[in-house]
Amino acid sequence: MGIKMEKLICISCIKNTGLKFLAEKLRNSNDKRFFDTCGHTGGFLNEDNVDQLAHEFFVNGSIPPSSGGNAPVYNIKTTGMNELTFGSELDHDIELLSQYKPLPLYHYGPPLYKIGATTNYQELVIDEVSEWRRKEIWESIISACKTVTLKPGSTIFRARKGNSLPSALENEFDSNPNPTEGRFNKSGEKVFYGAFEIETCLHEIRVALTDWIALATFQVIKELRLLDITDITELPSTPFESIEIFIRKIVYSGESEYPLCQELANEIKSRGYDGLIASSFFKQAHKNDLKNIILFGQPAKDGKISITSTNKINLNFISYEFSFGQ
Repeated sequence: MGIKMEKLICISCIKNTGLKFLAEKLRNSNDKRFFDTCGHTGGFLNEDNVDQLAHEFFVNGSIPPSSGGNAPVYNIKTTGMNELTFGSELDHDIELLSQYKPLPLYHYGPPLYKIGATTNYQELVIDEVSEWRRKEIWESIISACKTVTLKPGSTIFRARKGNSLPSALENEFDSNPNPTEGRFNKSGEKVFYGAFEIETCLHEIRVALTDWIALATFQVIKELRLLDITDITELPSTPFESIEIFIRKIVYSGESEYPLCQELANEIKSRGYDGLIASSFFKQAHKNDLKNIILFGQPAKDGKISITSTNKINLNFISYEFSFGQ
């Protein structure tokens, strides 16, 4: 019986930096082979490694940022041949990874719910349904979210940045008296953006090392009735009916979805809520469950919350974890 040859791919022959980086992470750096064809002695990929690498780089790595969904641009078929060309070193690398088994990459056309286009989204944004139907949709969404009460004594943080520190006065940290547009407010609408964790505040104001950063600590004075849009109870018949997918779409997308978030906020406000709890945009790339608290109006001026402390914040350490894609 003949000896079965190992079907191994030389990692050193991969030209794309990100693809090679991911390939090296899949193997023990001490496990090396000599390749007659290229003369390299180094790391290698077996068939399972190639499948794993291709999925991580071409599939997971092609999910667009700020789309609010999890659908990749590219995918891999179970059979067939590669349909993609990039006009770059990746074409060489795809051929290299395909030398023992085809790598059938193709442009993926996902189910619409995977990009957040649920039935509710379709009606509100694409169909632009009439006022009564919009109210009906918002009622079903709000009814699925949990109503919570923030008790007096609870702590809320709010941060500001600038070229200098603001005065340690309550009105300096209340809602902006001349507000620009934000995710949950139109220009001119006063909304207080805070958080339950200090780090969430720093992410939300997008701090830089050159910034002067001030943190205000607030204490809840009056009981606050909030809608928690991170806590949803539903039994959708299909993903297209999912309210959780809809909420994730509008909260995790870029500015294109601000109008829908603002409409939701106004619907919540019209029902007598003091505000809402929402996932931070930056939760998508964080290990912790980052949440924002959004309060309508000027809650400090209205006596709902009161400042207890202000501090200067110093940034001591910044680190990023990342992956590669195309």
